[in-house]
Amino acid sequence: MRRWVGLLVLCSGMAHAGPGFDGVGDRGPMPGFERPAPGMGPGPAGMQGTWDDAQEEKVLAMVKEYDPAAYQRLLLLKERDVRAYTRQLMQIAKRSERLMKNPEARERFMEIRSLEVELRTLAATLEGQSDAERQKTREAMMNVGRQLFDAKQADRRALVEELNEKIAKIQEEIKIRDDERDARIEEYIDQFTRRKASGL
Repeated sequence: MRRWVGLLVLCSGMAHAGPGFDGVGDRGPMPGFERPAPGMGPGPAGMQGTWDDAQEEKVLAMVKEYDPAAYQRLLLLKERDVRAYTRQLMQIAKRSERLMKNPEARERFMEIRSLEVELRTLAATLEGQSDAERQKTREAMMNVGRQLFDAKQADRRALVEELNEKIAKIQEEIKIRDDERDARIEEYIDQFTRRKASGL
């Protein structure tokens, strides 16, 4: 677990891993975000509750346990730019939630990060190589790049399946609620009359 949590922190922008195939580090564009006041507003997608001080402490504790150096960098970032710091924490929390619940997603994550490291390592050897050596290195990089692209595509497809399952579940809930419309409304109204009768 320590290894993937450390990699999770790194891929959340705590280190510069270079651009991905979509030009933004393959992490997707981050929307504009201002941290809501404690107890206000939604937390990261897929997480229960709200994004507040307790959630912040939970994520910080995880990072501190598995990657103390990254924890210190986060604290420095908080001093320099609170907005960027909060975005980092939310990104780590969102990804961590998915990886902890989905072993297959965790395996894909590890494969992708391993290939990215391999690609960067090969790129670092280019300097000082002869033309023939550079050509061989480039061919090796292309091979790794193909594997990396395919792994990321597989993860995207899996994510689409996960989202489709969530949509199907919500659609089923909507159907059930439609079928139980009058009963649910009556139960809801009864709550008000009981409160009034009991003086609550």
